[in-house]
Amino acid sequence: MTHVPFPFWSEAELAERRERSIELFVASWGRGLQDEYIELKARCTQAVSQLLARTDNLRALRADPAFFTRPENRTLLAPARFITVPQLSEDNFKVIARTLGPVETLLAFLGRERFPWMAEDPPGDPTPELIQRAVDVTAELWAIQQQGTSQRMESSRAQEKAVRAQLTASGLTFVSPAEFGKRSQSLGPRYVQSLGIVPANVRDLLGLGEFTTEQLVAGHKSDVPVLLRSGVLLTIECKVSNSATNSYKRLIRETDGKRRAWREQFGGGVQTAAVISGVYSAKNLLDAQGQGMLIFFDHDLGALDAFLQAGGVPREPRGGGQQQ
Repeated sequence: MTHVPFPFWSEAELAERRERSIELFVASWGRGLQDEYIELKARCTQAVSQLLARTDNLRALRADPAFFTRPENRTLLAPARFITVPQLSEDNFKVIARTLGPVETLLAFLGRERFPWMAEDPPGDPTPELIQRAVDVTAELWAIQQQGTSQRMESSRAQEKAVRAQLTASGLTFVSPAEFGKRSQSLGPRYVQSLGIVPANVRDLLGLGEFTTEQLVAGHKSDVPVLLRSGVLLTIECKVSNSATNSYKRLIRETDGKRRAWREQFGGGVQTAAVISGVYSAKNLLDAQGQGMLIFFDHDLGALDAFLQAGGVPREPRGGGQQQ
C-alpha cells in the first residue's frame, strides 16, 4: 500500500527548510545567553556551597545516610547530583538510589579528582583552594545543564503557543484545560486518567475541528491533540533539537515511538505530526517522513495551515520524495 505523508517534502525541499532551521538556531545564540548563564551559575554556586557547608565538605555524609530525607536538606539533593562522575541523570540517579540509597549512590560515584580529600581514610581536611575549585566546577556543570533544559523548555513552549495560534487562525476551536476536564469528568468510568484520549472517548472529549493543550493519548503525552474535521485525530509533537545526534532522540525515538503506539490503538484514525526547530539530520527527517510522520517547521507554519485547509488530505508528491 502506497502511503504519502503530508506535506510530502522532496529531499530538496527538506534540505532547504532544514538549512533555514539551522540558520535560525545559530541566530538565537546571543550575548543574552551568557548573561543568563552568569546569573544561573551564581545561584548554583550558592546552593553547592550550602551543600558542602552542611555536610562538612561532604565528610559528614559517610556517617549520615539519612541526610537527604530530612526536610531542611531535601533541596540540596539537586546540586548533589552534580558531584558525581559520570554525571547521573535524574532518572538514572533515582533508579540506582532505590537500591543503594541517595547518600551511598553519591559516595559511590563521587568525582575523585574534584574531591580528592574524600579518597582518604578517614577523609582529609581540604584547603580553601580545593573547596573553591570543587564548588566552581560543580556549579558550572549544574548551570550548564539548567540552561540547556531551560532553553529547550522555553523553545518548546514557544512552539506550542505558535501552533495553537496557527490552529486558531486556521479556523479550529481551542478547548481549554478546564473545559476538557469537565468533559472527561462527565464520562465517568469511560475516561481512564492513565490513558486519556482513546478511540472509545475521543468524540466525547473533542468535537470535529477542536484542539486542546497537552493530554494523554492512549497513555502517551501529546503536546497538542487535534480532532480534524475529517474525524482523524492529529497528535502534534513540538520538538527542539540542538544537534544532528540529538535529533534522533527527539524525532525517531520519542516522536516516532509515540506515533507507532498511537497507530496501534487508533489504526488509520490517527496521524502524528512533528513541529520542529533547531538542528536535524537529513537522514532522520527522511526516515521519519518515510514512516508516515508529518513534518512541519515552526518557521513555516503556513504548511500546517495548508494541510488543515485541505482537510488533512495528503498532497501529491513533488519530485525526489520517497514513498512507503
